[in-house]
Amino acid sequence: MSDSDDNVGDGLSALMRMWMGMASGAMEAWQPWTGGSTASPEIVRQARATFFKTWSDCCDEFMRSPAFLDAQKQCMAGNLAMRKQARENISRLQHEFQVAGAEDIDQLMRALRRLERRLLDEFEDSSDRISELSGKIDALTSRLDTLQRSLGEGKTACAPSNVGPGQERPDDAAHGTDS
Repeated sequence: MSDSDDNVGDGLSALMRMWMGMASGAMEAWQPWTGGSTASPEIVRQARATFFKTWSDCCDEFMRSPAFLDAQKQCMAGNLAMRKQARENISRLQHEFQVAGAEDIDQLMRALRRLERRLLDEFEDSSDRISELSGKIDALTSRLDTLQRSLGEGKTACAPSNVGPGQERPDDAAHGTDS
């Protein structure tokens, strides 16, 4: 016999011992009625409690046995291997049929998250630059206002004119200033 056959034999013998123990406990619990006597409700409760205790003890002993635990480990390992193989096969079929698989979608989502982070960083940098420029514009505006006030009340230093580059304004020619 091989090791796996021994494990199966051990598992079966443990299972048989569990069922035999449970059956003998049940027979002991129900022994008072074999003589044809009637049972009181208290005796029925005691018999039921004894039966359930025997049953739980047998199940607990069986489920803690090395054979059962090894069988559980083998079953879990087999399930994991089958799941991995199924995923690989599904992934291979998706690639053969040129269908986007979960891995492809995950890669795309990671790329989109990286792009989102980069854009948010750029927006934050741009926002900082805009705030800085806004502050500079405010400072320049206040300087211009101060200069306009210092040049004269009501006169603006930046009066619009139709004079092109290199031409004199009529006011400047009268006062002898160059533009």
